[in-house]
Amino acid sequence: MKISITFAGAAAAVLFSCAGCSSIYDRESNIRQRPYAGVRDDAHFLVHPGESDIPPMQWANVFDMPFSALLDTAFLPYDLMYPPAPPQTNNAMVPKPAGNE
Repeated sequence: MKISITFAGAAAAVLFSCAGCSSIYDRESNIRQRPYAGVRDDAHFLVHPGESDIPPMQWANVFDMPFSALLDTAFLPYDLMYPPAPPQTNNAMVPKPAGNE
């Protein structure tokens, strides 16, 4: 079975356009909590496929992981220099439960 050059080129373009998706997603959203967040997300969703938004697309994480590693390494100095802000908490006082004195 021969694959046409056009189809192979289109498939390669689609795959390479998604390369590093986890790293990019973590940086454009406010969930970046640690260095190498893209690689950690790829690994997490490979181990826990039920937690993914699109479980049938888990094969994409295998392809994405090396590209996320490259992108995360490129952003490592920034990630270490500017750590994320601590999570915001509500300063309201929480009353103690009755009976626990």
